Amino acid sequence: DISVANLSLLNTPWYIRQLRDKEGIEFNLTEKQIDEIRPTLVVNRNNIEAVKHYYSEEDIDIIAERKISVKDPLSDRAIEIFLKEKDFLQIKDLAVLRIIQDNFGKRPIYFAVTIPDSEISYYKKYLSNEGMVDRMVSTAMESQLNLETLTRNLNEVYSYRSIFDDSVYKDSNVRRLISNYAAAYLRVSNYYYNAGDIQNAINYMEKTIDFDEQKDRYYIGISQLYEQ
Repeated sequence: DISVANLSLLNTPWYIRQLRDKEGIEFNLTEKQIDEIRPTLVVNRNNIEAVKHYYSEEDIDIIAERKISVKDPLSDRAIEIFLKEKDFLQIKDLAVLRIIQDNFGKRPIYFAVTIPDSEISYYKKYLSNEGMVDRMVSTAMESQLNLETLTRNLNEVYSYRSIFDDSVYKDSNVRRLISNYAAAYLRVSNYYYNAGDIQNAINYMEKTIDFDEQKDRYYIGISQLYEQ
């Protein structure tokens, strides 16, 4: 029961409809609103009338106030996303905000770790890492992670077939993708280091080195851990 949303395709009305009609992702927009949704640039209360007919009342509030607030039904907290006044919002950006607004609390929302930070900067503080994905949560915190889920995924769920098999060809793109496993192990190593658990910090740092071709970047850090 997983629906995958491609951010580039979210710039097209037909794909928004496909996610809504075939994948079960809620989009509380009319057919006309989907067809006429447009990118926005520096839209505020002073010039909202020029684009008002393109959006629902909720979207007008988001665009004009540059803010979206979504209540977490499981707690008293709320996700509050503030948009910068001069930022250009593509259709996909508005679509992602709509996905968050209409689906958060009803089903889990995840973002792949391969998405550039520039794409998720508005709500990055509400993302908690679980390995190859970041889960949207209502707690705002920089660089947060779910240690239990993250370590279970790394140690029990993920299969690393062929990664260490030199007979299997890996192009530069695949090698970059593999480095995401190194980043996940490094996050756990840093967590244990900050918690004062040096042995686990070493164990996960060693795994980090295994998954990264540029191993020498970690040598100083792990040597310092051995000294403690």
